[in-house]
Amino acid sequence: EGLLDVVIGRVPNFADPYHFRPLAKEPISLVSAISHPLGKSKKLNFERLSQYSWVLPPIGTPMREAIDNEFFIHHTLLPKGLLETSSTMITVHLVSKTHMIAGLPQSVALGFQKHQMLKILAYKLDQSLASYGSVVRADRPLSKQTEHFLNLLLSKPELVPQPKFTIGPGRRTSRSRVSHLTIRRALFPRAFPSASIPSLPWTTWMKRSTK
Repeated sequence: EGLLDVVIGRVPNFADPYHFRPLAKEPISLVSAISHPLGKSKKLNFERLSQYSWVLPPIGTPMREAIDNEFFIHHTLLPKGLLETSSTMITVHLVSKTHMIAGLPQSVALGFQKHQMLKILAYKLDQSLASYGSVVRADRPLSKQTEHFLNLLLSKPELVPQPKFTIGPGRRTSRSRVSHLTIRRALFPRAFPSASIPSLPWTTWMKRSTK
């Protein structure tokens, strides 16, 4: 609809109106409750994992396709008693309170394991999530600002903000501002010439910078 200049994400194979440039792939980690019987195993085979119920995302999502393919290449049917949800927090709650297993993006799983909410199981999936990257309309010219942003992003993909888990009262999470500040200074050096960059939410700062 022309409301966004660029999106960082994934696109299906049939997304002809868009131009996609990959940034990186996202490995998948299998997680369980801290007290899960498989949690202390140093090496697991898929047969043992398939003996437990799973929490899976809905059919058609990238994560579900990757996990379904893992079952397929091991000639194994999906386990009985599986539950489907698109919510990460519901998945985490179900897994942490039961003996169910789920797949999460590795960066997300590491955050929950760090705070002893989940355990990453000792199994490496052959499958991974499709690459994520920049998505722009293929039928619309880019502005100079958008081209500058994409050139910066593709030359330094580490500037893409990564989740940073801060578990405090109410177990809220927050994102690191470091990458946002780095992007702000790189894109608009005249606006922020010194090291004292204001710590504002990204959306608020973007509104100020476009006035």
